[in-house]
Amino acid sequence: PAAPWVHNDMSALLTDSAAGVRQAACQALNLIGHPIEAKQKAAILKSLDPLVKKDPEPSVRIWATVATMSYSGTIGAEQLESITRHLHEGDVNTKVQAAQALGTIGTRAKEVVPAMISALTDPDPNVVGFTILALGRIESARALPALEKLAADHKNEPIKKAALDAVQQIKRGAAGGK
Repeated sequence: PAAPWVHNDMSALLTDSAAGVRQAACQALNLIGHPIEAKQKAAILKSLDPLVKKDPEPSVRIWATVATMSYSGTIGAEQLESITRHLHEGDVNTKVQAAQALGTIGTRAKEVVPAMISALTDPDPNVVGFTILALGRIESARALPALEKLAADHKNEPIKKAALDAVQQIKRGAAGGK
C-alpha cells in the first residue's frame, strides 16, 4: 500500500479546477489502492462522491466511479451501467474513457458485455479499438462471436488484429491461462 501522504495528496487534487487533474487523481487513487486506515479510506470515498454524482466532465465521473468501486469493494450494477452508458453517449474521448474504465474493472464487468458488444459498431475506430481491448480484459465468452466477426471481416487491419488478440486472450482465460 502507498504511504498515507500519497493518498492525501491525491485526494487534495480531486477538487482541482482542471478536469484532467481530477480525472488523473481518480485514476491514481484506483491504481495505488485504498489506504490501510479506515478513517482515511472513508474520507477519500466521501471526496469521490460529488465527482461521481455531479462533476461536469463525464470522464471524471467515469474514473471517480471506478475509484469508488475499488475503495468500497463493491462492483455495483448501477455503477457499471453508468460507465457503460458513457460508452454510447458523448464525444470520442468520453467513449474511450468508458471503454478503458470497463477494461480496468476487468472480469468483474462481465454483466455489461452485451452493451459493450454494441459499441463495436461505433463509427470511430478508437472507440472500437478500446472496446475490443476492454472485452479482452473482461474475458467473457459472450463477446467471442462479435470479436471473431471483426477479426474476419473488418476493413481496418489494426482493428482486425486487436479483435484476434482479444479472442485469444478470452480463450486463454477460459482455458485457465494456459
